[in-house]
Amino acid sequence: MLAGLLVFVAVMVAPASHTITLINHYSYSVPIYMDSAYSPVPYSRAQPGTIGAGSSVNV
Repeated sequence: MLAGLLVFVAVMVAPASHTITLINHYSYSVPIYMDSAYSPVPYSRAQPGTIGAGSSVNV
C-alpha cells in the first residue's frame, strides 16, 4: 500500500492572499509537506501535518 506516501505540494502564491484545499481520497491518513520551491516568496506558515482518511485541509 501507499501508507508512506508523502504528498509534496509546491505553493506558488503570495502568502496570506490565497487558500488551497487539499483533499485525501484514500482510506488512510496521508502526510503532507508544504513548500514554495518555485516561488520567490517562502511558505512561512506551520506545516499542515497529515490529512485524515476521506477528509480535507485548507492551507
